Amino acid sequence: MLKVLHINDGVAADEDWLILPAAYQWVAERATAHSLPAIFAREQPDFLLIRSLTPSAALFGSLEQLYLTPKPILLFSTSNERELIRMALSLGVSAYVLNDWRAERLAAELLLGSLRFEEKRHWQAQLQQAQCQLLERKIIDRAKGLLMDKQHMSEQQAFVALRNQAMKQGIKLADAARQVLALADWMPHAETKI
Repeated sequence: MLKVLHINDGVAADEDWLILPAAYQWVAERATAHSLPAIFAREQPDFLLIRSLTPSAALFGSLEQLYLTPKPILLFSTSNERELIRMALSLGVSAYVLNDWRAERLAAELLLGSLRFEEKRHWQAQLQQAQCQLLERKIIDRAKGLLMDKQHMSEQQAFVALRNQAMKQGIKLADAARQVLALADWMPHAETKI
């Protein structure tokens, strides 16, 4: 069962609306915008469900505190102010649902919010991996350039020297390149030997 924490940001209670689909269960306590971080830390919910007429500064402040602990967040609101929606999405809201508080829509919206959350996490991981690969490529290129300059190697020879060093030590090519750069920094006037 997935635990759902309900955050009420100034909306009147509506018990009929709070019937969850079978795969979900409410955590014992409902939160307000102010109490959200403390209850979140204690209950460790799988999903946040927020109801708000107009998202408050307190709600945005709480979401900002939780940003480094991402969870699917579904925000139901009557406010269609573009800047509020943009801010909510930038703080990790998976789905911002306008003017649809019907209980029969809740299952579909929870599913949609979960899928959007998973997709966002997937693309963030892909971006992070691409950024790491680019950084490693730059490090390898710098190390090759250093070897080409100091050892008078061709680019191919520098690459082979780095690759052989990496294989000899059982490390990644980028780690061997880091070693070459560190050695050059440590001994700036000496010849870098590989």
